[in-house]
Formats: sequence, C-alpha cells, structure tokens
Amino acid sequence: MGSFLHTRERGYAVKDIAKKLGLLYFGSVNHQNDDHDVIRGLTVSTSHKDKHYAVGSYDGYDIALVDRYDSNVVGRTKDKHNWAILQVDLHVSTILPHIFILPHDRVQRFHHLFVGLRHLQIIHELTQQQYPAEFTQRYNMYAAGHQASEVEQSVTSEVAMGIAARFWPHAIEIKDSKLFVYLTEHRLSQTVLGGSIEAALWLAEALDKEED
Repeated sequence: MGSFLHTRERGYAVKDIAKKLGLLYFGSVNHQNDDHDVIRGLTVSTSHKDKHYAVGSYDGYDIALVDRYDSNVVGRTKDKHNWAILQVDLHVSTILPHIFILPHDRVQRFHHLFVGLRHLQIIHELTQQQYPAEFTQRYNMYAAGHQASEVEQSVTSEVAMGIAARFWPHAIEIKDSKLFVYLTEHRLSQTVLGGSIEAALWLAEALDKEED
C-alpha cells in the first residue's frame, strides 16, 4: 500500500506540473506498444518502467518528463531505483561530448549504471578551466579524457558556477544533443519539478549559447 501511495503522489506532482506548463500527460507508458519516444540517457534499460510521462514544448524547448523505476540484482540482493527524469532537446547543431555531472553524495545511486561506461572519467584536472570550489566541492564531472577541451568549451567556469547554484543535489547528463536532469528525491512536488525545469532551461540556453 505504501509503495502504491508513493507512486500515486509522484504521479500527482508530474500531472500538476504538466498541466501548469501546458504539457501532455500520458500517465504510465509501455514504450514497446505505445507511440512515445523513450527518454534515454544513462538510466534507459530493457527492464525499466515509466510510470508517469509528460511531453510538450515550453519556453522554446521540447521537453519530456518521466518517473522511472528499475532494479538490478547484486549477489542475492535486488536494489530498486527511482528517478524523475527531465529531458530537454538542445538547439545545438553539433553533437556535444557525452558529459555526466554527478553530486558526490549520489554516487551510490548511479554506480551500477557506470559499469558499461568505463571510458568516462573525472575530467576536472584534464581541463584548462579553473572550476569554482562551489562546483568541485559538490560535483564530479565525467567525460572521455580525449574530449576534455570540448567539455570545457561547453561547461565553462561560469556555467559550472550556475550548475552548483541551481541544480544541487540533482545529477545532469548531456548526450546526443539532449540534456537530462535526474531527480532522486523520495518525494516529488510541483515546486521541486518546476524549479528543476527552470534550471534545465537556463542550462540549455547556456549550452546553446556556448556553441554560437
């Protein structure tokens, strides 16, 4: 019963913010049968379930929001995972490097997802940018080492400062010209989702501007 109420409360939050922003809300979706684009990124798998899904355009960007559940088996233990994921389609004409920006205190939440991404490494010391302490004390930024110069062109010191101020404790991924924001809070609210969407749109504009 508790799990059902938890899922329903999260659904109310997604539905409320979708209505406020003029997004289409579809509830639970089966991507094998339904004609909806899958929100991909680091958490996509053959076993994930998307319980609440909303999509549309807001403030000049195509966005999608989903409440995703998944599990993985470690030894005899099944670990359950839950993320609210926001996807924003960037306007960049060139594909940005794959970047993952992870809060220090959320490492365990994402550890199992990094197993197949051994090419990603902490990139701070490989760039010429002097990233602010507010950023490095809260986040590690992962990317392929040979793309360090491309990463710092996209995530400048100024952008990193904005991320530290606006996003913590959420994780961020940039991949295939899309921006993903991962919210791991147990309880969702319209306020948390709304603030995350505003932050994501700010970052999308900053990334698009850096390409110009």
